[in-house]
Amino acid sequence: MSAAEFRNVQYDNLVLLIDNDNADQEIFRRAYEQKDHGAELMIVSSGAEAIDMLKTAYRGGALAGGRRPGLILLDLDMPDMDGFATLTAIRNIDEAKLVPVVVFSTSRYPHDIVQCYRLGANCYIPKPNSFDAYVRVINEIESYWFSTVILPSSVL
Repeated sequence: MSAAEFRNVQYDNLVLLIDNDNADQEIFRRAYEQKDHGAELMIVSSGAEAIDMLKTAYRGGALAGGRRPGLILLDLDMPDMDGFATLTAIRNIDEAKLVPVVVFSTSRYPHDIVQCYRLGANCYIPKPNSFDAYVRVINEIESYWFSTVILPSSVL
């Protein structure tokens, strides 16, 4: 996809969390709500659901009021379509190639971490062990990706 074509794709302050574990979803949501991030949170429970939504969102459809994720957080351990397959599928959607994907997983296996980077992850963050740590990590993720760095979507 050329730079001119990317200019026609709008990326928003929408964080998409892909995680099948209801308890992890709830703790993430509660931690996220501790601060007004200026970015909406959307949660989906499977890689397949996320890929369908992303294809729709980036190809003219409506997702979360017509908005498109500017950041994706991805768990690895999911049934049917695991995080590796989901990451590969995300990177195969032209319009989503520039969207940062943060792998957010309980795995600390070196092979998993290296494989995520090989597949195009922008960073790998282990899930915290406490609620306070979740709040801190979420604040750092949001601050870094929406305030500190310059994303390609903001300059195209």
